[in-house]
Amino acid sequence: MILSLLAYFGYPDNRVHAIVEYLLSQQMQDGRWEPEPDNQHTKYTFDTTILILEGLWAYEKQYPIQTKRVAEVQERGREFLLSHKLYKLGQAGEIIDQKMTLFSFPPRWHYDVLVALDYFQGCKVERDERLNDAINLLRAKQGRDGKWNLQNRHAGKIFFEIEEVGKPSRWNALRALRVLKWWENH
Repeated sequence: MILSLLAYFGYPDNRVHAIVEYLLSQQMQDGRWEPEPDNQHTKYTFDTTILILEGLWAYEKQYPIQTKRVAEVQERGREFLLSHKLYKLGQAGEIIDQKMTLFSFPPRWHYDVLVALDYFQGCKVERDERLNDAINLLRAKQGRDGKWNLQNRHAGKIFFEIEEVGKPSRWNALRALRVLKWWENH
């Protein structure tokens, strides 16, 4: 999260590059990142992986001269997520964690399908059939009124209510429409 913010705002400090070097060195062989190398709890692997991918994407946009290696690492990270269709395990395709299918705002440091899809559309990656299940989930969650509800709220300090759980979410709708526009225009 820190890398995302520092890169987005173009913070002029060499430590930003040091953060990137550290993150690049921590990527696992299969493309994921582990929050704690000895803790193999799969859900947190997805949380950590998407946060790092978002940070590297922000860095890549701010520092294009550094992009070749950063782009390759992101590709391996995206491949990890795609190999799980963003939220599934094994041949049977069982859902890793039901919370991954609940759309929240703000997502904070948590992973869900909409967060991942929004990252993929932001990077303008090529359409991949392994995203079909996630896109179908996104479409299935759209109400008859064309809106997406806020389905989950993560713990954390809230200074004022933006939206209510169970009610239409402007932020989820914005992200969902952005994803669908990207998907349908490929």
